[in-house]
Amino acid sequence: MQKSDPTKSYEVVKQISSLLQMNGFATELHEFMPNCWFNYTYNSTNYTCYVAVDSIKYIITYYFVPAIKIPEELLMFANEFAELASSKTSSSKFEIDDSIREISYTIVRDWKEAVPQMSSIMDDIETGMSMWGMYLSSITSVLFDGKTPKEALSWR
Repeated sequence: MQKSDPTKSYEVVKQISSLLQMNGFATELHEFMPNCWFNYTYNSTNYTCYVAVDSIKYIITYYFVPAIKIPEELLMFANEFAELASSKTSSSKFEIDDSIREISYTIVRDWKEAVPQMSSIMDDIETGMSMWGMYLSSITSVLFDGKTPKEALSWR
């Protein structure tokens, strides 16, 4: 297994920061969460994203949930991703392959058509998927980890 590229990891955290900023969260995540990296190694023709569960729960609990006031529609969308991710991955790592990516794009397109007011964030997610893999599946599969969206929101 190759070591992860810290530059790539840093770029991923910056991308997550940008998504947060677009949703009303002003401070860049990497400024005060320098150790929460999404580490990538090259595995065959696929990237594997693996994350520290506690770090992701920390990000979700203290930043995503209070800062974004997640609409129910987006929680449902995220839950679809979580179910998809858990059906395709092991508990220790998230392998992003062509089939999961294609299904993900389909989910994004369906949600953009069904809920027009979410079109902007769906565009961001779609762009993000093509740039650095489907990070949202990794986040949401930890976020929901046996919980319903409403239970996940009560994690304060």
